[in-house]
Amino acid sequence: MADQKDQTAQLRSEITRLRKELKQALKQAVAREAKLQRYQAGLEAANAMLRELATTDPLTGLANRRMFDARLSAEYLQARRYKRPLSVMLLDADNFKRRNDRYGHDEGDEALKQLASLLNSTVRKSDLVVRYGGEEFVLLLPETDEEHALKLGERILAAVRAQKWHMEPMTVSCGVADLCAAEKEHLQLVTCADKALYAAKRAGKDQVVGYSAVRAE
Repeated sequence: MADQKDQTAQLRSEITRLRKELKQALKQAVAREAKLQRYQAGLEAANAMLRELATTDPLTGLANRRMFDARLSAEYLQARRYKRPLSVMLLDADNFKRRNDRYGHDEGDEALKQLASLLNSTVRKSDLVVRYGGEEFVLLLPETDEEHALKLGERILAAVRAQKWHMEPMTVSCGVADLCAAEKEHLQLVTCADKALYAAKRAGKDQVVGYSAVRAE
């Protein structure tokens, strides 16, 4: 009888010990899981930041050329397939080198950020505003033909003229092209918009020109 009681006590002691070890192991497992989740969250945040850096212009916060190229290709295919309008507008700040020479590059950077904000507030949510390089921007305009893109360009010109700039007024020139100008592939839109932009510059700046007018010359 005494032996049986001793065995029972030993078993109970063993069970208590095992329960404590199990509780400690579970506690450690939970801690490890929480640590793994923190690592995973940190990794996902870092990856998200890398993706954003890869597609975002650091000065203006706009999409960059890499993002534009990918989006343009996709929008072009969709527009062609479903016979929907699509336009591209190239926009360049007039006499920007003179601004930098007069007031310094810090002032030039501030002007570019101000212009980027103005463009973002003028377009629709479905449009994409991109810093294309230097003082040049490009707007990708789904569901928009040249006629309506030209009207948007006029609104942008008026908004830029009305804006209160820090050191001196700014104007911009714009060139527009729609799907009618791009019969073979998406990059033709950019090429034709660039030709229209060049025509706007030659004509005296501070204006918007459509590629259809350039092609008719």
